[in-house]
Amino acid sequence: MMNGYQHLGLDERRDIYRLIGTGRSVKQVADALRRHPSTIYREIKRNRHFDEEPLFRGYFPTAAQTMASNRRVRGGKIARKPELAAYIADRLLAAWSLEQIAGYLRRHRGRREAVCHETIYQYVYGAEGRHHKLWLHLPVARRSRRQRYGRKPRGLHIPVANTIGARPQEIADRSSFGHWGRRSPDLQERIWQNQPHLAG
Repeated sequence: MMNGYQHLGLDERRDIYRLIGTGRSVKQVADALRRHPSTIYREIKRNRHFDEEPLFRGYFPTAAQTMASNRRVRGGKIARKPELAAYIADRLLAAWSLEQIAGYLRRHRGRREAVCHETIYQYVYGAEGRHHKLWLHLPVARRSRRQRYGRKPRGLHIPVANTIGARPQEIADRSSFGHWGRRSPDLQERIWQNQPHLAG
């Protein structure tokens, strides 16, 4: 198998088509191409061509290459389909969430127009979406998108005034009521001597 993932190319997709046509299993295809079986399985599942005519359904290398290339374009699926873009803009104006839009498309528009909410986010913050100011209609309207996997700030989260080094001396030696805990018997005796009302 290859060291480090590399996208499948047209030649490999042709090999997949040819090997599947000879009745090879996904594992056998993966072994022949020196790829992980999950890579081949995912490739066949994601880039399978669906058509109303059963005869034209299946995995075809050139169609798979086109689908894979289009998928890598930021917000590309929506930008290439004006009707889909118009529908999404209309739903945003109607105050639908991106998850609602994605769910409706997946359920009622079929695989060809189904997009996940992340793709819609990318379209909204892409060139065309920003031109139409679609971000104004998001539940939390931001002119620019926050980094999706940004690093969390690191450092001291406890205010300096609340650190152990800054606590009062009476807490450190547990000489006042409310700061008692495990202490030596002689310290307990000294506390009772200083505050006899606590001993009774």
